Amino acid sequence: MFRTLTTPLDRLPRRTVLQRVVADHLNADRHWHWRRGRFPI
Repeated sequence: MFRTLTTPLDRLPRRTVLQRVVADHLNADRHWHWRRGRFPI
């Protein structure tokens, strides 16, 4: 997404909607949750 893990959150690029959403999510001290599963077909 941002190609770096060392850039401070306030200096991340916000050129796209996805970049803005991810930066805002991280800036709000929220975390990512990995989920796994499947839907019955």
